Amino acid sequence: MGRHRKQIDGDTADVMNIEPLTDKYRAFGWHVIDIDGHDMDTILDAFSEARSIKGKPSVILARTIMGKGVAFLLSVLLFPIGLLAWGFVDGASYEVCEACNGDHDDCPHCGGF
Repeated sequence: MGRHRKQIDGDTADVMNIEPLTDKYRAFGWHVIDIDGHDMDTILDAFSEARSIKGKPSVILARTIMGKGVAFLLSVLLFPIGLLAWGFVDGASYEVCEACNGDHDDCPHCGGF
């Protein structure tokens, strides 16, 4: 579950606070894995851990920062509901491309935008 703590009306803590979410899942018998949702190694480890748990459900709470990696998307509330215009896609792809390490000219991943 992505946990960027935002909803269309603002911060979840201000609009409809659901914390402490970890404690609530545990109270209902879930195995809770709380992770940094931007760290791929941690995400993969959490999947492995969740698969290893038997006899109860698991939930992965992935703490994220909405728009992380793309400066013009950072914490903008409209983007999690799919309102990213196609004109912004090229710029976002260029900013987050890790495959070319900033050498975008001939990169097959970001298209050299």
